[in-house]
Amino acid sequence: EQLADTLQDIGTNLSGKGDHEMALKWLRRAHALINGQELERLSTEGLEIRMAIHHDLIQTLLATRSPERVQEADDLVSYVESEIGDKPVVLHWKLEILQRSPGEIFDVDACSSTLRRMVRSLDLSDATLGFLLHNIKELRDRGSRLVIGLLDELLLTRLLPCGNMDWIGKTLVRRIWMGTMETEA
Repeated sequence: EQLADTLQDIGTNLSGKGDHEMALKWLRRAHALINGQELERLSTEGLEIRMAIHHDLIQTLLATRSPERVQEADDLVSYVESEIGDKPVVLHWKLEILQRSPGEIFDVDACSSTLRRMVRSLDLSDATLGFLLHNIKELRDRGSRLVIGLLDELLLTRLLPCGNMDWIGKTLVRRIWMGTMETEA
């Protein structure tokens, strides 16, 4: 665990300096080392190191902006998702990968699905509501009409039951604004 942590630190520092190729080598070494261990044998800190290695490896793969590396990052996220499910970090990674797609191949349905899963699973706070509203707006900016349904679901299933009037007001204003911008709505 300590060696994997050290390898990760080297990779993260290299990535921070913009040397993504060398960073990938070190992060892949850390990844191979920590994944070579049985999960049951890792300590709590070891499991956290493993998630941090996944995070840094995904971020570095995305930073290269290579389609092959973005696909590798997506495969890694799918692998982690198969292990731990719809955790907020996994959904965030999926959303980040989708948002990095060029406009002509951007998958509106997959992005909407990921945001819908986030609406259902994230713990509500000012920060998470702001994050959701920002990403829903970005999806709308890419031309999606699915955002009104997302806002409706957020309002009806999550915000109204909790009764936070500030959150309800903020989301309702966004919903009305987006609804009036659509000629078909």
